[in-house]
Amino acid sequence: MSQEKSRMPVSRQIRYLRGSRDNWKQNSAKKQQKIRQYEQTIRSVKISRDNWKTRAKEAEQRVKELEKKLEKQEKKSQLSDSKPSEIVIENSTPVSGHYYNLQTIQVCLKQVLEVGNSYPWSCQDDENICSKL
Repeated sequence: MSQEKSRMPVSRQIRYLRGSRDNWKQNSAKKQQKIRQYEQTIRSVKISRDNWKTRAKEAEQRVKELEKKLEKQEKKSQLSDSKPSEIVIENSTPVSGHYYNLQTIQVCLKQVLEVGNSYPWSCQDDENICSKL
């Protein structure tokens, strides 16, 4: 707005230009504040991401360790598969004084001892059960 072409008085032109400049400064300050906020957000997100990355790596390492430990335990359990409690007698030998054969009694005892199932005769004390076998 030059003086020669404008019909506005100079004081009004100055007020207009000052207002325009002040609006520009406010908008610029708002943009700078947003830029600072975004930079802070970026920093905090980066820190958080780094923390999660280290936690994930530690968790992966822990999983690998636990898998190795599990493999070792599985190998040990495969070696110790021949427990006497797991031996099942193939033939059904009758036991004197009992209605059930030896294989049935063995399966029932295994269930009582390992699983916790209950049978009417399992309430008796161990000496009576062993003497019946």
